[in-house]
Amino acid sequence: MAQLSGEELIVRRVPDMRGVSRIETPGARNVVAGVGGDFVAAGSEHVYRLARLDERAEVLAPVPRLGPTSILPAADSSDHFWLLYEGIQKLPEFDLQETVIAPYVSVLSWTELSEFDGRAVSNFGDGSFLYTTPRGLRRVNAQGRAHDVVVESLGEQVWRLLPALGRGRVWAATPYLLQLLQRVESAPSSGAAASQVAASRAELEVSQRIELPPHSVALASQGRDLAALAVESFEPARARLRVELYRQGGEGRRVLRFDDPVPEHADAGARAESVRFAPEVALAPGRPWLAVFGFGLSVFDWRTGARLFPPGAPAASAFLPVQNLAPGSH
Repeated sequence: MAQLSGEELIVRRVPDMRGVSRIETPGARNVVAGVGGDFVAAGSEHVYRLARLDERAEVLAPVPRLGPTSILPAADSSDHFWLLYEGIQKLPEFDLQETVIAPYVSVLSWTELSEFDGRAVSNFGDGSFLYTTPRGLRRVNAQGRAHDVVVESLGEQVWRLLPALGRGRVWAATPYLLQLLQRVESAPSSGAAASQVAASRAELEVSQRIELPPHSVALASQGRDLAALAVESFEPARARLRVELYRQGGEGRRVLRFDDPVPEHADAGARAESVRFAPEVALAPGRPWLAVFGFGLSVFDWRTGARLFPPGAPAASAFLPVQNLAPGSH
C-alpha cells in the first residue's frame, strides 16, 4: 500500500503494515497503482515509480506541472499514463520509455475533453474517456472523436465516474445513487431511417442501482467490489465515519462505522489551519483490505472489521450485512 504524506511516499506491506520504503517526492499530489502493482507518482522535479518488489523508487524525468494534477493510468503498462490538469480540458499522454526531449518526458499526444466541466472523468485505459459536461455525459475515443452519450434514467448530475468490471461498463454516482451503466444491446437495422432512430436512442442504460449513504464524500471500485465513504457526524475531537461495501451484481451491502480522531497539536491556535479533512477510500485487488483517510489513515479487514492500522486503534463497530434497498433495473 502506498500513501502520500506531505511530500513523502510511504509504502507498507499489508496486512502487517510493516514499512517498506519512505521516498522523498517533492511536489507530488497523487499516487496511483499501475499494471502489476507498480506505484507511480508525479512530483515537481521527477516522476517516481516503485515496482512491486522494490524498496527504492526509480527516479525518472519530470512531466510538466501546471498546478493540481491527477494521474490516469493506462491498462497496458505503468510506463504509460495521462495527466489531468485542473481547469484544463486537454489531456497529455506520456510514456516513460519514450526518448526524453529537453528536460521533460515526451508528450505522445493530446486528447481534447471538449466542454468538460471538471466534475468527473473515467479512463478506460485504452485512450478513451467518459466525462461530464453541463448537458450530461460525453465520450471521446482513442482517435479524439467525441460525442454526447445518451443514458436512460440516469437522473441527477453525476459527481463521480468509476471503472466497472466488464467491457463498456462504468459506475456513475449521483447525489443519492450509484448506478452501473452498460451499453444498450440493440437489434441490427438497416437504412437511413433506421440509422436516424438508432442515433436518438440511449447509448447506455442503468443495469444496477445502489442507494448511497447520506453525505457520501468518496468512492472506490476494484474489480467487482465497491466502497462508499460517508460522514455521519463531526465533533470537536473526532469525525464519525461510515463505509459501505457493495458487490457488482449483488443485492446486499456491508457497513463499517468508526471514529476518526482529529490529530492533537501542541499549538491549539494553529489547529484549524494545520488539520484538514481529506476524505479518500481505496480497495485492495483480490484481498479484503480497505484503506480510509479522513483526518488520518485507517486500514481495515472489511470481512471482520479488524483495524490493521494504526496500531492499537479499536475495530470498526456496527459491522453487519444489510439489504440493498435500491434494486437493479432488471
